[in-house]
Amino acid sequence: MPGEVGLIEMKTRKKPETYEAVPWRMVFPGGPIPPEGGLLAKGAGTPVNLNRLGFQGVSTLPASLGKAASGDELLRECRRRLRDRDVPAFLDLLGMYPGLVCDRWVRETLVKLAKQRRLRRHRGRPTGWYRIYPLVVVALVEQLLSSGKVENPEQAFGELEELGVIPYASAKDLYYQALREERFRAILLTSPKLARMVTAEEVADRVRKAETLQPGGRITRTVQDSQLGSVSVTFEAK
Repeated sequence: MPGEVGLIEMKTRKKPETYEAVPWRMVFPGGPIPPEGGLLAKGAGTPVNLNRLGFQGVSTLPASLGKAASGDELLRECRRRLRDRDVPAFLDLLGMYPGLVCDRWVRETLVKLAKQRRLRRHRGRPTGWYRIYPLVVVALVEQLLSSGKVENPEQAFGELEELGVIPYASAKDLYYQALREERFRAILLTSPKLARMVTAEEVADRVRKAETLQPGGRITRTVQDSQLGSVSVTFEAK
């Protein structure tokens, strides 16, 4: 879920009259939220097919600017691997951090490599590949918790096993892996070349208009999609 606002840096220790605004984008990896009651609608002994379950939204892990993975550092590593002519290693990094495709240079590079027929990865299981993506497990656990069916993640792991989704041990491993590893964090991408100077009045006006999503709160926005038309997007914080 990328979005763009300004990253503001003070240029002096005195009360500034102008600021440098650097556009930035946060990309949030997420897992699909099943329809209300979708997991629990199946009868006992009937395995749940995640491919046919559908979804009503996306669940992401908590994120902040300070804890987000540095997109600038990851992009530098991407360029280094390409300078070394190691395309498989470049693709492995994208497999671990798929949110990097939000960067224009990454997309253009992938198109160029595809035209050159160089999109080849290392042999064996691709990096970042899972039968069930860890953040999907997080989303399923969160839905079971919010339904009141279970009281803690461990009970949710057992419920997922009973539903035929995934074994208890696998669910537990993937759930805590998603909470622990950096690759599942949000990615912060900046655009220094698009930086511009703004006045203190402009900054104050943006701060006044900013809306903060508080724990337990909800913000709904309506956007226009070229194919779907008017689409309402609701952001909820737990």
